[in-house]
Amino acid sequence: MTTLSSNITSIIKLTRTQCRIEFAREIRPMGLVGLLLPVVLVSVLLWLGLEDWLGGPELFGWIIASYLAVAVAITGILTLSSTIIAEQEDGTLLRAKTLPGGFAAHILARLTVLTTKSLVSALIVIATVFIGTSGRVFELHAGLLLLIPFSVLAVAVTSPLGIVAGGFSKKLTGVLYISAATYALVAISHIFFPASFMPSWLTVVAAVFPLLWLGYIARGIMVTDDAVLQMFGTPSPEQWMIGIAVLVIWFLVGVFFSPRALRALSRRQSGRRLEPWGDRKVRQQVNEPVSG
Repeated sequence: MTTLSSNITSIIKLTRTQCRIEFAREIRPMGLVGLLLPVVLVSVLLWLGLEDWLGGPELFGWIIASYLAVAVAITGILTLSSTIIAEQEDGTLLRAKTLPGGFAAHILARLTVLTTKSLVSALIVIATVFIGTSGRVFELHAGLLLLIPFSVLAVAVTSPLGIVAGGFSKKLTGVLYISAATYALVAISHIFFPASFMPSWLTVVAAVFPLLWLGYIARGIMVTDDAVLQMFGTPSPEQWMIGIAVLVIWFLVGVFFSPRALRALSRRQSGRRLEPWGDRKVRQQVNEPVSG
């Protein structure tokens, strides 16, 4: 019991240290440029009349609410998994593994930093839209505080999937497959266009995955215009029960497989993995038995 408590304490300390290092890196010029670039882009588009292009303030608000759901989901699934895959190639995870509890601490720190960065970026974009449109798109109301538990929910559901996808992927090419699957899921989940644009069977497929329901929750919090909500569809109480069950099931699946994915990832971290391909091939040829 004492050993377990000591390990947990060590992981927490290492996670805090890694988070401080990563956050300090993000506030450097290049990190700030990446964070503020969407703000500049949205500001320019608003100045050019983006609000009117996309159907007026109500429909524009629907799109921004959907953007928040996508930002968190893509970070939890795609960005996290891609980071894990890249770091097992460049030796970052191998170096983290040399410290007691360092491997778990590094994954937790990565998750914390990536999630915080995506949420801050999304909230800055929302604030930019609010200021740039003088409040025509969003009204400030107490219900917006629900974005905090929504963000926690979205991260809890999607990040285990990112860990599983990144942990079981052995090569950088895995990023291509994960990206294709993630963007295909975004495309069919009624994020940026209503369900009437797709065949009914594809809507059923989308309902099996969490992103569809995260989009509904985000729009329910941020969009106050009932006509817009009805235009793009609002789940019935029975459908909401199904949606909650889907989110819970995906969370439990992710929690069940995440430790297994991390153990598989940890076993693959060795100096041999980082050898240049040419050196490895030469040694294999030298060690091959001479036939004939």
